[in-house]
Amino acid sequence: MDHTENKKIRKGSSDKRAKIIAAARDLFLSDGFDRSSVDAVAAKAGVSKRTVYDYYGDKQNLLLAVVEESSLAVLDMIEQGISDHLLEFEDLKQALILFCEQIVASANGSSDYMALIRLVMVEAANLPDSFLKGWITQLKRGLSGGLQSLDIPDCSMCPILKWLQSTSLH
Repeated sequence: MDHTENKKIRKGSSDKRAKIIAAARDLFLSDGFDRSSVDAVAAKAGVSKRTVYDYYGDKQNLLLAVVEESSLAVLDMIEQGISDHLLEFEDLKQALILFCEQIVASANGSSDYMALIRLVMVEAANLPDSFLKGWITQLKRGLSGGLQSLDIPDCSMCPILKWLQSTSLH
């Protein structure tokens, strides 16, 4: 997702992008978004400050990219749980228990999950409302799509789906 409006962002090397994202994530988590500088991100990533700006446009877009990367990893974790336990099952209750256990175990051991939660909670003021709304919509689609594919009578009454439908930013 490209969040810059009028700036031409360079696609560049995927290796450099990964290094920049990893460096930014580490600094945003340890020092906070406001206290982290693009200079520090560039130094930690082993690239020039100009490269960071060429790839991401500005520090806020870099934060958005870090949150998106972590979100994708968490969605992959959830999709894996759905695939492992909820596509084919004999006992729905047992399948849901196994799914939840896998998600909790995966989340507890996931630096992506911890980073995502911390960044979204602590840095919410630095994330545009439109981004947060889109992010929540993406999470809802990912979760509800997998849950609606289950063979559950009247799945619209599923408590998880009710919660997803009622979740908003305000």
